[in-house]
Amino acid sequence: MGWYNIYLPKQQGQSNFRCFNIGKEIYFTKSYYYGKEPLFSKSNYLCDTTLMIFGLKGKSHLGLSATQLNHTISAGDIWLFNLHHLHNPALYRLSTPNLRHEMAVLKFPTERLKRAFSANDEQLMSIFNLEVSHVAIQQDNDEWIAPLVENPLEPPLIG
Repeated sequence: MGWYNIYLPKQQGQSNFRCFNIGKEIYFTKSYYYGKEPLFSKSNYLCDTTLMIFGLKGKSHLGLSATQLNHTISAGDIWLFNLHHLHNPALYRLSTPNLRHEMAVLKFPTERLKRAFSANDEQLMSIFNLEVSHVAIQQDNDEWIAPLVENPLEPPLIG
């Protein structure tokens, strides 16, 4: 399966989630929303999952519960969320009305990502102990993700 699009027909306005399966259990999604109503969504995760989130336009509010959306993803931000399927299995998003919102998400199974590091990478491994990390600000995220977004491949990169 190559790129595929998901649209939210119930929202007033425009929405698009452009998704790609990079490899086994690794996904990339670029989302866009603009509408007269706020966009509120909940994504559930069945295994421990790490999300690298790139803010592209606007501001979206994310959180680990519907009542605590206390992480603002702004253009140029990079965030890391570690979702534990037993403790915090969902990520909630609120995008305000009348503002263009864009962000991109790279999703990995946490255990698979941990295996990419050696035991000598203790400083890097410690990041998996944090639920949420604000990794960077004022980045050119469009440039960072361009190789993925502009990739015309039909099948996943890895089988």
